[in-house]
Parts: sequence; C-alpha cells; structure tokens
Amino acid sequence: FEKVIPAYLWLLSATIRYRYVAFSFAISVLIFSFGLISGGRVGYEFMTIPDAETIAVSVKMPEGTPFVQSQKMLEHLENAAKAQHQVNNINTLVGVQMSIAPGTGGFSSNLGQIFLELTPAENRELNASLFGYYYFKNSDTYIMYGNTWRSKDAILFHLGLKYREFVYRFTYDINTSALSTITNGRGGLEMSIVYILKNFNPEPVQGCPRL
Repeated sequence: FEKVIPAYLWLLSATIRYRYVAFSFAISVLIFSFGLISGGRVGYEFMTIPDAETIAVSVKMPEGTPFVQSQKMLEHLENAAKAQHQVNNINTLVGVQMSIAPGTGGFSSNLGQIFLELTPAENRELNASLFGYYYFKNSDTYIMYGNTWRSKDAILFHLGLKYREFVYRFTYDINTSALSTITNGRGGLEMSIVYILKNFNPEPVQGCPRL
C-alpha cells in the first residue's frame, strides 16, 4: 500500500486537474466498448436463461429446538414456496438434513431441508424490476420511477406518486412477444390507483430460545 496509495493519489489529482481530458477519454472508451459489442467482437447476452431446475433449502434452527417447532418453520417456508407459480413440486425433510455442502447434513430435531422442483428453464418466466424513489422532506409523499422486464412478454416503464394512503401510477407497456405484431409495435398506457388500508405484520413463528 505504500506504493499503491501515492500512485492512486497522483492519478486522482491528475484526473481532477485535466477533468475534460479524462471525461473525453471515458466517453471514447464507452463508444469503443459499444463498437466491440455491435461489431460482434465481444459476445453479449442480456440475461441468460437459468438452467437450474432444483433448489435445495437447508434450515438449521437454534440448538435444542423441538421437532414440532422445526416442523412449523418448515411448513411456513413450504407455504411460501407453494405461492410461487414456478414451483412444480416440493419435498420436505424434518429432523434430518442431506449433506450438499461441507459442514452440512446430519440428524437432529433442529435440522430440516426443502427441495423445490421448478418449471423447466425454457418455459420459465423471469421478472426484473428497478425502481427509484424521491422523498419529500417532512412528508409521507414520494415520487417513484423505474422499469420492469418480463421475459417473453414486455418491458414496462413506471412513473408514480405516493400521497398519504394513495398511490397513483402510470405505466407504459411495450410488447416484446408475438403480440407486438398485432399491435404494430405500439405499447399501451396504463393507470392505476391504489389505496393502502393499513400495514399488516403477520405473526412470526417463534423459535426456541438458546439454552
């Protein structure tokens, strides 16, 4: 670090002193990178299709947790998994854990395991969202903006306002599926109004305290 830090400080001060040169160089590198991708010199894939179709969830409660309490926790996780439409099959083990990594596996009342079988990767729908929020000082009001990507379906752009118990949101939907041929590539404008009644906190599953 005795040599790295002074070199870094020198580079940082030079970048600030010649900031327009540094900015131009960064833009040139960015354009050059896009050129490599568009020219096929560098491979590019936006989001790869996941090939894993099985998920193993290992649960380890505190030492001394009764069998019944571990079973309740696993049932809680199992119900949450059942609510996911991409889960086809669920296998649950209570009091035992298969070794799938170093230091795992064994027989004990505080152990458990859940195996989830997912929809085949080629038929699976993926959703990805990115949102930003701008909060107004000393108020329960904020502006939201962002986008959502749904594989084999659409790209959505969001803009909304949250004021007290109401959420107003405008969404523009661009089709990326075969439906875009029917709509001639035109998207759809959507508006939604949501009223928030109250915050609901479900009663958590109580774990056995450590002895």
